[in-house]
Amino acid sequence: FGIVLAIMFCASCLVISPAADTECWEMNGTKYETLQAAIDAAPENTQTTIKLLADGYQWTKIQLKGKNIIIDCDNHTTSGNVELRDTVKGTVVVKNMTNASGDGQLTSQVGECNVTFENCNFTNSSPSGSGMFVVRTALTLRNCIVTMSNGVKNAPVFLMDNAASNLTIKDCTLDQTGAG
Repeated sequence: FGIVLAIMFCASCLVISPAADTECWEMNGTKYETLQAAIDAAPENTQTTIKLLADGYQWTKIQLKGKNIIIDCDNHTTSGNVELRDTVKGTVVVKNMTNASGDGQLTSQVGECNVTFENCNFTNSSPSGSGMFVVRTALTLRNCIVTMSNGVKNAPVFLMDNAASNLTIKDCTLDQTGAG
């Protein structure tokens, strides 16, 4: 009986392994569950790098809040619409990312911000006919690959919303396969 009690006591002292790590972003040694939480914590008036820690991030609408941010995806694969918003002039560089979007929109930037994508690979396989939208944004693509394989005839790779939009493309490959 004493041996059974000792075994039960030792078993109750075992450490239960914690749940899977949900913190997928890191900034200055601190981990964050969401990119928005990391941006919210970023200092004002200082260029700050936020790093993605694993594959599988699903982009959501991100509020830049006028900050100067580098989002280093560290060659991880993400999905969804990259929609960066700002009400004041912010600057963001997204680099080293592969983004696969299946809903038609490769990326969308909305707001008065400066956005640069460096060393990124965008792939869109949706049949909806949408491409990369540039909305009230100064967008720069540098050393990127943009592939639309939706098969929609005459679907634009880029769609500018107004005269306030500015698009600069440097050392990129743009490929629209299918019927376009």
